[in-house]
Parts: sequence; C-alpha cells; structure tokens
Amino acid sequence: MVRNQLSKELGESVVGRGGLTIKTTLDWRIQEKLETEMKAFFATGRPDAVRISNGAATIEDTQTGQIVALVGSRDFNHAGYGQDNAAVSYIQPGSTIKSLVFAQLFDKHDNKQAYGSGTVLSDDNIDSLYGAKLRNWDGKFMGGINIRKALSFSRNIPAVKAAYIIGNGSAKPVVEGIRNMGNTNYCRQEENAGGYGLGASIGACGTKQTELVNAYGTLARMGVQKDSSSVIEVKNSQGETLKKWKDDGKRVIDPQSAYIVNDILSDRTTGLHGWMGVNGARTSAKTGTSDKGSQPKDLWIVNYSPALVMGIWLGNSDTSVIGTSASNYAMPVVRSVMSFAHTQVYAKEGKWKSGQWYDRPNGVQTVDGELYPSWWNKKQSQSSEKITFDKVSKKKATNCTPDGAKEELEVTKIIDPLTKKESIKAPDGYDANAEDDTHKCEDVKPQIGAVSVSNSGKKYTISVDVSAGTWEVAAIEITVDGKSIKSSEINTGGKQTATVEISSAGTHTVSVTVRDRAYYTATSNSSFTSSSSD
Repeated sequence: MVRNQLSKELGESVVGRGGLTIKTTLDWRIQEKLETEMKAFFATGRPDAVRISNGAATIEDTQTGQIVALVGSRDFNHAGYGQDNAAVSYIQPGSTIKSLVFAQLFDKHDNKQAYGSGTVLSDDNIDSLYGAKLRNWDGKFMGGINIRKALSFSRNIPAVKAAYIIGNGSAKPVVEGIRNMGNTNYCRQEENAGGYGLGASIGACGTKQTELVNAYGTLARMGVQKDSSSVIEVKNSQGETLKKWKDDGKRVIDPQSAYIVNDILSDRTTGLHGWMGVNGARTSAKTGTSDKGSQPKDLWIVNYSPALVMGIWLGNSDTSVIGTSASNYAMPVVRSVMSFAHTQVYAKEGKWKSGQWYDRPNGVQTVDGELYPSWWNKKQSQSSEKITFDKVSKKKATNCTPDGAKEELEVTKIIDPLTKKESIKAPDGYDANAEDDTHKCEDVKPQIGAVSVSNSGKKYTISVDVSAGTWEVAAIEITVDGKSIKSSEINTGGKQTATVEISSAGTHTVSVTVRDRAYYTATSNSSFTSSSSD
C-alpha cells in the first residue's frame, strides 16, 4: 500500500531505484493488537460457522487522517489470499454509507426544508419514485419514523428519500458529497460502467475501506476532510526530503450536521444491534450489510471517536454469500482493539482522555429531545394538534372508550417532502393511526352492592361488596362527606371496609367509587345518621 502511494506521488522510477528512507504513519502497538485480534477472532471458528473466510480492517487517527493500523486480510500468511489487500479493494459498504447521506441532508440547502434528527421521513412504499421494488432488510415498513430512528434501525427508504431530496431526484449530488467527504472513489466503477442510481444512497456501489474510514473521519473532525495518509516522510539516499506529510484540511460539511450524525450513532440503547460502543471510550458506530441474490455477502462496522476511526469488513474474497446478516458480527475485534488503542495508547500519550466527546457547535437546537441545526424552523412542513387517546391501548379513543381511560395529547402532523402524504407523529408508545381495540361497547362495568354502616361509639365502619365486570377491579375510593377515608388499589372483588370517627350527630353522605383495569368506573351514593349519644 505504501509503495503504491509513493509510486503515484514520486514516480515509479524514483521508488524503483531504492535507497529511500520512509517513515510511515503506522503505530506498531495498535497494528500488532489489530493483527492479534483478527487472527484470534478467526481462530474461534465463529467466522467459519457462518461461511466467512476473510476480513480486513483500517484504523485512522481522527485529527490527522493518518492510518495508524491496517490489515488487508485475516492473516498475511494465510494461503491463497492472505497477501491480497481487501482494505483497498472495491466492496459494497451497505448501510454504512447512510450516515454520509444524512450528514448532507442536515446541511443547509437554499430554498429547501431543513432537517434534524427528529424530522420524520416516513418509511413507506416509494417504488414509483425509486423506479424499482425497494424494501428494507426485514421486508416491512415502519411508517412515520424520525431520522434518528431511521438511521439507528438502518431503514433503506428514508435514506433513499434523503438522497432524492438532496439531488432533486438525481443521485449524483449525494455521491459527489460522499466523495468530497473522503470516500473519493465511491461509485467510480459503476460510473465508468454506465452509471448509478439512487441505490448509491444505501450502499449499492463499490467503496475502498480506507476511503470509507476517511469519510467517517470527516464526521469525527466535525465536517473537515483530510486526506488519509500512510507516509509521514520520505528521504533519498542523499538525505533530501522528497515527501513530508502536511496537515491540510478543508470543510465539506457544516459542524452542526456532523455533530447531529455523531450523536445519533452514539446512542447506546437504541438501534438494530443494541449497544455498539467500546468499553472505556465513548464512540459512535454504524453497521452495514451488502447482498448478493438476496443473500448476505459482506458485513461492515465503522466505529469512531474524536480520536480514532476504525472500519472492519468480513466476507469472502471470492464474493460468495455468507451465512449471517448480523452486521455486528465483528464487534469483538472492534471492541478489543478500539478499547486498547484509546486507553492504553492514546490516553497515555495525551491524545485522548476518558469521556472525551465533540464540542457542541453553536446553533444546534434541542427540541423534544432531538437535535436540529440553527437553520431549522419547527413550522416547516409540520403542525400540531391535540388528539384524544385511550391510555390502555394507547390508540385513538372511540365512543366505546370510557371517560376515565381518555387522555388528550399533542401530536405532530407532518407532510412528507416527496410523497406529500400526511403522517402523524404521536408521543412514544402511542399510535395515532389506529383506534382503541381494547374497549368494547358491550363491556360490563364493575358492580357495587349495598352499602352498610355500623358503629362502635364514635367509630363508624363502612362496608360494601364490589364485583368485577368484564375487567378485573383495580382500585376503590370511599368518601364520607366528601373526605376520602379509603383510597387504595385492589385486585379482587368482595367485601371492602373503611372506618371513620364522627363526634357530632347528623346525616352524612357516603360515596363509593370502584375502577377496573380498563378504567371503567361505578359509583354508589348513600347516607347514614350519626347520634350525639354515641
């Protein structure tokens, strides 16, 4: 890899003459750890069990773009393809490309709606726009989900919509944006062979791992692209410096956009594969899978922090399909190597410290727990209204929903920027597109029997029998003259009692209310007379 880079930059004749002193960017401690963990992973037999025979990984220093470790195969000495460098081969990256698409969508575009992590891009059928059948990995649609969930759960349709919006229906602008971020040759083979389509936004083109890692480095550098490098300095036999690394960079993505993507990918509890983090270091992560004939072929992970970016690929050199679609399969390698590199190397050299994260750019807005750039306006393509829900089914209330089960909540109505369809975003756990199917108009309410009152001196005991209707009883309240003397949860019918002390003579009102688990209620009112002689 180093020779190829120098041959391009210095010329084959210079490199061929020899006598060069070359200082590379590799950190031998991280390189050795990467080689050891990759070999150990394949030695477990887990890859063989799912027909995976090879892998490659690249680790880049975030701040410089320098490659600090790289393995092009599972083992350099492995028979057949050990000396082939898959890290610079063209392989489809699957859903790892989506992060680079949404980073561009979050950027400011003239005369276009602004987007943030909470913006809804509905996951629905867009075959007519896409020009072919487009589905998610599970064959399902999730409906009106926001971008955070779309990226965390790796949905294809919102990513394609994002690319469509960026390019007004053309894939070229989003691909150029991906290339500008450092994935320089993404879709280059397809372009030379006749072209590419919107499938490029979900990883349908070939990429080089080193370039994909560099593009994620742009996210980690908060939108500043720096070319990846494997060489720091080259001198000839006379001691003359022929090449010296220079720290150059250019801004290609707004820092607010990069920050929002980094935040989404750092979620530790949501996503397709649960926690994708590294012990001891806060990182962001994205997985990807490419297919061949509807069967998984390549598995990807990119895991990164303000200090380091690591990309890893698993698959077969002959491009044959594999036996799993679990794109987090290589996390044992990622977790071990990235933890070591952060805590044992970079921390000791002052290049990283525990808890380190990105500085939040000025202008980033937090609205209902989601992040939006400064140019986003809440009124864009959405409005709010209140809907009455059933608190049991968490669906819209009907005329069969009892009053006690009704609650009024604010929902957001969104117009999809492409399909122009209206969708409703309700609070988490609530479904504004379905009606209460828990309550039935023929349901029987709980029953209250006769109320009796007995006394011993000034102490009066209220007794009442309650029974369940369609649903089990759940709570009872007994009041005397408007004052509660018993309010408790119950789980069975039968006799309920409460005692109150009354000092003066007179007539008193007793009210008994019982509620069941579906929030049906029944109330019974009665009265009794107390005597001063008591």
